[in-house]
Amino acid sequence: MQIFLNNQAYDANEGETVLEVARRNGIYIPSLCYHPKTGATAKCRVCIVSVEGMKGYQTSCNLKVKEGMKVITSSDEIRASQRLVVELMLAGGCHDCLSCEKSGSCELQDACYYLGIERTSFAESPSGLKDTSSEFIIIDYDKCIKCGRCIAACNENVVNEVLSFGYRGRNTTVICDTDLPMGESSCVQCGECVQACPTGALTNKKARGLGRDSHLETVNTTCPYCGVGCQLVLHIDREHNKVVRVSGRDAAPNFGKLCVKGRYGYEFHASPKRLQYPMIKKNGKHERVSWDEALDYTASRIKSIVEKNGPDVFSAFGSGRITNENNYAVQKFTRAVIKTNNVDHCARVCHAPTVAGLAYAFGSGAATNSIADILEAELLFVIGSNMTEAHPVVSYYVKKAAKNGATLIVCDPRKVDIAHWSDLYVQFKVGTDVPFLNGLMNEILKNGWQDDEFMKKYTENPEEIKKWVEEYPAEKASELSGVSVDMIKKIAQMLGTAKKVNVIYTLGVTEHICGTDNVKTIANLQMVLGHLGKPGCGVNPLRGQNNVQGACDMGALPNVYHNYQNVDDPAVAAKMEKAWGVSGLPLKPGYKMPTMLHKTKDGGTKALLCVGDNTVHTEPHMAKTIEEIKALEFLAVADIFPNLTTQHADVIFPDTCFNEDYGTYSNLERRVSLLNKAVDPPGEARPTWWIMNELAKRFGVDLHLTSARDTWEDMRNSGTSMAGITHERIKETGIQWPCPTVTHPGTPILHLDGKFTRGKGLFSHTVYRHQAELPDSEYPFVLSTGRRLWHYHSGTQTRNSIGLENLCPEELMEISHEDAKIMNVKTGDIVKATSRRGSITLKAWVTDRSPKGVAWCSFHFHEACANVLTNSAYDNVTETPEYKACAIKIEKVADGEPIGVNFKRQARP
Repeated sequence: MQIFLNNQAYDANEGETVLEVARRNGIYIPSLCYHPKTGATAKCRVCIVSVEGMKGYQTSCNLKVKEGMKVITSSDEIRASQRLVVELMLAGGCHDCLSCEKSGSCELQDACYYLGIERTSFAESPSGLKDTSSEFIIIDYDKCIKCGRCIAACNENVVNEVLSFGYRGRNTTVICDTDLPMGESSCVQCGECVQACPTGALTNKKARGLGRDSHLETVNTTCPYCGVGCQLVLHIDREHNKVVRVSGRDAAPNFGKLCVKGRYGYEFHASPKRLQYPMIKKNGKHERVSWDEALDYTASRIKSIVEKNGPDVFSAFGSGRITNENNYAVQKFTRAVIKTNNVDHCARVCHAPTVAGLAYAFGSGAATNSIADILEAELLFVIGSNMTEAHPVVSYYVKKAAKNGATLIVCDPRKVDIAHWSDLYVQFKVGTDVPFLNGLMNEILKNGWQDDEFMKKYTENPEEIKKWVEEYPAEKASELSGVSVDMIKKIAQMLGTAKKVNVIYTLGVTEHICGTDNVKTIANLQMVLGHLGKPGCGVNPLRGQNNVQGACDMGALPNVYHNYQNVDDPAVAAKMEKAWGVSGLPLKPGYKMPTMLHKTKDGGTKALLCVGDNTVHTEPHMAKTIEEIKALEFLAVADIFPNLTTQHADVIFPDTCFNEDYGTYSNLERRVSLLNKAVDPPGEARPTWWIMNELAKRFGVDLHLTSARDTWEDMRNSGTSMAGITHERIKETGIQWPCPTVTHPGTPILHLDGKFTRGKGLFSHTVYRHQAELPDSEYPFVLSTGRRLWHYHSGTQTRNSIGLENLCPEELMEISHEDAKIMNVKTGDIVKATSRRGSITLKAWVTDRSPKGVAWCSFHFHEACANVLTNSAYDNVTETPEYKACAIKIEKVADGEPIGVNFKRQARP
């Protein structure tokens, strides 16, 4: 349609507002309460326009366009009315632009400039109230214009539901919860309110006084934390080589939204604790050396060991925390130079069952649908996922979908925070996913709720699954899982009658001895329902680390090259030899990470190159891992901080972090996104691709890795599913593989119309196996482990970001109210947790999150690390450890002090 703005014709779209059309065409209408992410509220009354045929002035932010509409956006009368409104806003507080953090990027200041307001004509009435209780956010009530954008951002964008208007009349103000200080409220410090605020009322506490927008450069990049792959804008103080603050970029997958780690967990890059120089252990101490000495020494040690014992005594660990390019360099060095397939990474300890299980069932070991597709689902089935802490931005989508009317079923042994938004929360016994899910399928098939057409047309063995799940009638599934028969039948009906079901899971599914079977059972469920290859559906694992998907994609695995090309295929080996200009690539698949470590004790592994993986901290049964690491003849570690693993290294290489080099990450929805260099690395730190290239030269091999871009091109030229993705193509937004050519748009949904990567979907026969270590009279508790909101991995990044460490400086053991009463333990008391492998001492947190007999803690803190306790029992397919279940005992050591509010806000009371 066409409308007229100031007598000029403009094209407009059905459903657009006058303000949107004006902004799209570069016509400024002052507006303070409207934001593209929060919508129109028409509170501020500043965006008024006159419309022919309509009485009085209209607010343009909520005025829908009509064919032929004639609008005047600016006149003396309109500007006079706008000035009055803005001057009254100014009189309601104290807007000291001289010292305000937002000066130069303040929308109120822009409106005043446009309207010619130098000062208000009315007497100001400042309150002098500020809330500085939050670790990251300052609220200055004198700069608040009560536009409501922060409230809409909190309640509609991220659905954290903390902010609201309180009081009445002239006393109306923004409050947290029931008028608590922000630092004592349920606020999770995501900062969405700060990004939405048009004035200086909400600002970044850590960035205060460090530079306004006009003083800072901006660099687009990708978040270095979880697998969501949020797009960031880094605001850089170039003179001091430092990130001052971070804002969310309006691009997929997050579209501006961030969590507390993504927005405020950037301080680690400038920490004085960073590794800055190569070091060699001499006389038991690490001493600084030149790069040449460190590389020469490393090469000579590896050469000597390999020449004496053969290439398979060498192993390399890539990482889910380093870039695609760096993981590719690690696997290329291992295969092309050393001639072994002994390369692996930390997907082994988290989502290897996802890769194995989904590849078996569908042909691709990755999420089937996009994150944004969550909003298209009719029913969301979330199982084994503490997403509000581990993947907060995904939880925003899930909560938004539920708020918009989607049914949300949350299944977890622990009452995770997302359960508070669910229509149905189901608490099942730890490790009983298989009988629970098979029981659901049995009911679905018994009642005819399955998609027979999909099963017959698109799967290989539809009759088999019907027989297999008959072993799990609702009564047996209930007995094993602890979920009532009626509940199993109810969920089955909800799943069976919904038109679009999206299954989302995380490590609660995979980190069991039956992890691969758990994943296969989820795949079975969605094939029975026919909810694959469609919008709003699919099987969607939430990958744990920023590039754990990419590390798999890049071939940091013992059985495949990049893009999942099998190492034992002679045709693939011939292809790679030609691409790399080498000969003699090994055909035998390498060892998986646990086997690599285990074989140190019998001499099967003698040299290890560990890149970005704090193995001692993150592997189960820490005492055993330390023994295995100590049994090595040579250990080289590349990392950004000293940690429990670097302590044992013969050589330490200082590596770069996410904002110190170019590269890419692949997120949980298969989206490859770009990282741009924003600051210089500290000291002599170098990227992994450079280290691998230089190391290879000392073996007489040129890997031709001269930059991150060249490394990507090297991978792309011999790849398949990513051959069409270039750094140039993803400059503005990432592309989802498969993307086989440079003209291919990418693939948001896998297995479209039932066309599976492997041809047809394959059902699996899965049976219940109980956890490897059951509780008994000596060790009566089941311990499950996971993540805290404020931390990530082994804490090397988050614990070196001061604000995050302040919010969560220690670990707590979660204990049920029933168990705490028996032990006479209250929150804050000191307890000792002991397994057959070791003990840790920490404070107790008495909560209803875990049921009786189940305890929980995270693995982030080396002072009280869960992996001292965890069991080195593994999934029989992938060797993924059973982090979610081991037997422990808990004893009270001493009375303690109450804990702060920061832990409590991770779980709603």
